[in-house]
Amino acid sequence: MTTSIGRFYDYPPALPMAGWEDISGPTHTALYINIPFCNRFCYYCPFTKEIPKGREHLEAYVKGIEKEMGLVANSRRHSSARIDCVYIGGGTPSLLPVSSIQELISNSRQTFDFSEDCQITVEANPSSASEAFLRGLAKMGISRVSFGVQTFEPEALRSLGCSHTSTQAKTAISMAQSEGLDVNVDLLYARPGQTTTAWENDIAVFFSTGAQHLSTYALDLVPVVPLYHHINEGRAGRMPLPDDLRRMIEITDEAISKNGFSRYSIDQACVKGHENRYGLYVAGHSVIGLGAGAFSYYDGFVYRNVKTSVQYLELLADRKMPVELGKKLTAHERMVRYVAKQLLFLQVDNKVFESMFGMPMEIVFQNQICKLERKGYVEVTSDRIALTFEGRVHAFEVVRMFFSPEYELLIQKYERPKQT
Repeated sequence: MTTSIGRFYDYPPALPMAGWEDISGPTHTALYINIPFCNRFCYYCPFTKEIPKGREHLEAYVKGIEKEMGLVANSRRHSSARIDCVYIGGGTPSLLPVSSIQELISNSRQTFDFSEDCQITVEANPSSASEAFLRGLAKMGISRVSFGVQTFEPEALRSLGCSHTSTQAKTAISMAQSEGLDVNVDLLYARPGQTTTAWENDIAVFFSTGAQHLSTYALDLVPVVPLYHHINEGRAGRMPLPDDLRRMIEITDEAISKNGFSRYSIDQACVKGHENRYGLYVAGHSVIGLGAGAFSYYDGFVYRNVKTSVQYLELLADRKMPVELGKKLTAHERMVRYVAKQLLFLQVDNKVFESMFGMPMEIVFQNQICKLERKGYVEVTSDRIALTFEGRVHAFEVVRMFFSPEYELLIQKYERPKQT
């Protein structure tokens, strides 16, 4: 419901109903803490990472994050942030001693305003997630642990350069469950040499573990990773064909339905009530990112910290924010960001969009929506736009339909390598 302002030269000419609490209330925010350290690099991973130079290096990095926390919390821009979820990712956070995780969580709580039911997730590698580490997470009130398993197939783990074994993965999942932690498992499909039968086996093993949350990611190859070159040089198996990719998604859907899971994004499904709140917040809320290479989205700004821990710590030693890249998004860019991220969570609610941006989505993105509907990628109703199965198969094509031409050119160099 809107009420007219009454003067033709005022803008906007009408405003929705609101109370003071809507204007002065907290900014619901996700907190991301990046631990970019790994003992070895997987061949497929494009994320910020480095090998730590010893315990002192890790300790200095944790202290650096605490300095950044203070700088962020003391800035006027972030004064209204209320932390509803925390995600400690990487890299390999389980390389840190559990006391350092405790220190980060404790300092975060002292620095920021935490909601009472804040969900906290820690990523862990099965090769470094000891029973003592997982017990320590549970004792400090961590909600969830996320294991980057990728596959349960021993030979495939070796070809991906993973440091853990299938046995270690199953053991880590079991130990985390014994400590009362919610468990997410990441599995990777559309990888070189993978068959639909191999994927079906991975999915079956996952459900046999009793874990409550599944994340399935299609391999996204970029030129900076070794696996890209392994494929181009013929040192890895062939990439699955489009029909294989489609069948892998169908296999996942069938298993999800059979085992009582619900899909809530293109790549995440869970037992109801065990959703990854951080993933949901990234799609529609503010995010404060701490650590080397961390991204943030707050008050219309997107920005990224410097990538190396050395430069990160040098800047913080001088009490400087370690930001390297950033942009104040235009109103239209904020709309594109919102729609693109919401579509990866299967749908965009028209009323929510209009309440956020003051314009109907079907007017702002009429051309894109019509093209997607003609392709059969979205289903349009009076209250929402939702991805169809075909839209999920072609999800990144759907998202890129909203990108400006200049951004489309920038990302073309990251296209999947073509095989002959």
